[in-house]
Amino acid sequence: MAGLSPADIAAPIRSILSHYANIRVLLGAVESLDLNRKMVHADIGEFPYDHLVLACGAVHSYFWSR
Repeated sequence: MAGLSPADIAAPIRSILSHYANIRVLLGAVESLDLNRKMVHADIGEFPYDHLVLACGAVHSYFWSR
């Protein structure tokens, strides 16, 4: 099995960006975007942004049965 855990991915990203004071790495489910107000509404709260990078997640289906 060559799957990676979320910790194997999130930790390196956080460490790479840790020396930037104005960058936050968050993990949550985006519920909506307000492009005019530059706000992200997520299950973990609301966040203003200047620049936004969204990374879509995935779920494996190795053992999916019908």
